[in-house]
Amino acid sequence: MKCSLLILVLLLVTPHRLPAPLHELPDAPTPMPTPLKTHRATPVPTQKPKTVTAGISAEKQSRFAGSWVGTMPTFPWGNVEVILTVDPTGTTMTKSWGGNPNYFAKTQLKGDALQAAFPGLEGTWSVAPQSDGTTALVRLQALMNDQAVVFHRAASKPADVKPAK
Repeated sequence: MKCSLLILVLLLVTPHRLPAPLHELPDAPTPMPTPLKTHRATPVPTQKPKTVTAGISAEKQSRFAGSWVGTMPTFPWGNVEVILTVDPTGTTMTKSWGGNPNYFAKTQLKGDALQAAFPGLEGTWSVAPQSDGTTALVRLQALMNDQAVVFHRAASKPADVKPAK
């Protein structure tokens, strides 16, 4: 037992050395890769979505011009009577709703719809006339609101109507 204790003490007291790390030297220097030829790509012009703020064609003007009347379901006010009026040039839209004063905004043609972003929390309104010429899909996009409803074109002013012969 004394012998085994002596061996244990000697093993613990003597320093333990690890073998030195192996370093392999390369046989020959590694050649550098040849740089690849790069071709400069000619920039392709990006197409912006067609947005027209002025100069809408006469055909488009007649489609949008006039007053559009309907009831828009809104949060938190519920169903609100709305009148959207597009000027004859198709460049501005006026919004009157729920007895509030008129709001004015410039328009943009986005696809088949004429869109106007009103200031503050009034939202963005889009008018997309249908093929019948008397109805339009009107969309409201605002805080907590994203609804689309069919509006009807308001009748012309009596002064504009010619008497029947």
